[in-house]
Amino acid sequence: MSYSADSAALGARWARLSILFRVPYVVIESDPDIVETLRSRGILCLFGDAIHERRRPITGSPEMELVFTSYIERLNATTRLHMKRLARLTHAFSKKRENFTAAVGLHFAYYNFVRRHNTLRCTPAMAAGVEHSFWSVADLVEATA
Repeated sequence: MSYSADSAALGARWARLSILFRVPYVVIESDPDIVETLRSRGILCLFGDAIHERRRPITGSPEMELVFTSYIERLNATTRLHMKRLARLTHAFSKKRENFTAAVGLHFAYYNFVRRHNTLRCTPAMAAGVEHSFWSVADLVEATA
């Protein structure tokens, strides 16, 4: 499976999780055909490239009763606590961007497939129907190989 196929499958899983937990999301896609298909399904989709540092302002009038920052703030805090590379004033930093990207990916894979969440009583992947059982760390290492 190629990198783009892996990232597309991961993006689809995140979308299912977002729908399951009623978390609003936006898809950023560089293929105009996919953008039109998603828009026809009623999915908010922007044409662009999320990898490069080009920024465009997004305007509109969101429904403010659907806007919650507590979910993303909790995820940011959890990520900072579990990854000392992201904590302020630390000696645990990555010298190479590839190492940092791998560490972040490994953290989120562990968070979603291995770690049991008390509020869900399972992993987020199990709650979304992506997986049917808990993964062990050995399963995670095997999946990354």
